[in-house]
Amino acid sequence: MNSYDLLAAEFHQLIETLANTVDDVAPGLERASSALLGCLMQDRKILICAVGEASVVASETAETTRRGNDLIPSIPCLAVTCPNVDSPTALSQWWTDLRALCRDGDVVVLLDIEPG
Repeated sequence: MNSYDLLAAEFHQLIETLANTVDDVAPGLERASSALLGCLMQDRKILICAVGEASVVASETAETTRRGNDLIPSIPCLAVTCPNVDSPTALSQWWTDLRALCRDGDVVVLLDIEPG
């Protein structure tokens, strides 16, 4: 087997893995999309929550979602984050803030970027 054959085999394996991954996550994405759409149709808000390093991702995601553009309308979305996970007081305040902001019909998205 030459290097081209090895590379082609590796590429085909990657494509198969990606296709299987899409099939695995599709049902969950469909349910999540339906929940988000229902939330927006009821004029509710989306809360993107994270602690620690994921806080940056949550903030960026919420900002991008709120911004909108010519093709996509602005969507009511708020990041509720707690960058300092080592502080019990900060985590307690984060939880209090989250409970105070949530209303019936809102959708809470919890982000976790830690492996495992």
